Amino acid sequence: MKKALLLLVCLSFLNVLKSTAQDKDVVFENLTYVNQQFKDYNKYHTIWAVDNTTKELVCFDKFGSYRAKMDEIIIEAKDGSATLLNFKCKTGKCLKKMGETNGSRTGYSMNLSQKLSPVIEKLNAIIKEYYPNNNNNNNNRKYSSETKKNVKEILARVTEIFQTQNDYKNKWYVDWDQQHMYSVSDLCKTYIPLGKGVRIEASGKGYKFLADSKIIRAKCTSFDSYDTSTYNHLKTTPALEEVIYLFDEILTMTK
Repeated sequence: MKKALLLLVCLSFLNVLKSTAQDKDVVFENLTYVNQQFKDYNKYHTIWAVDNTTKELVCFDKFGSYRAKMDEIIIEAKDGSATLLNFKCKTGKCLKKMGETNGSRTGYSMNLSQKLSPVIEKLNAIIKEYYPNNNNNNNNRKYSSETKKNVKEILARVTEIFQTQNDYKNKWYVDWDQQHMYSVSDLCKTYIPLGKGVRIEASGKGYKFLADSKIIRAKCTSFDSYDTSTYNHLKTTPALEEVIYLFDEILTMTK
């Protein structure tokens, strides 16, 4: 088993070295770092590799292997854990076992007793080499203190409106590290990326955030998925018009 895994990983590295579209040094160095941390801090010695031909990220451990297209996954800490990494599909079942042609799992988590944050960062950097606009990666744009101040004030006003004009009374915040604004209700958190071509428009008695790809995330008690749009209802036309104007201001200043 170990010899087979080593052969697969070596073949993956050779495939990376043949790459012309991606920075092979970045991919190789990040894989080397990630695998060293799993060797040191994961008792199953999970090994990560890249299939450059299919643009899949692959992980191997004593229980087998899983692979998935890099534009279909997210790499994150599971439920905010400091020691659990989540290899997760954006939507549906995209993780395939060795030999499978169709996905059979929605996610796979693994323990890493130390270095979780830098490992997630390195894996996302690998994904970014293949899919620069993938939602799992930050665009690393730096915003001025004035922009941050303005966005905070606008979201405070939006939150105030939602307390009387929306049934779920969403509260709105911004995360500059992850570069998204997000709403919080009792049932869901919804994440709207900044600087990624998201737009807003009126829709019936509410509004929609729209994107060209599935980069808008709804993380709710009953599901966790990515989509191209999300909808909110507001009770009065003046409130709806003001909220659309305010969100459009944020989207414009963070382009």
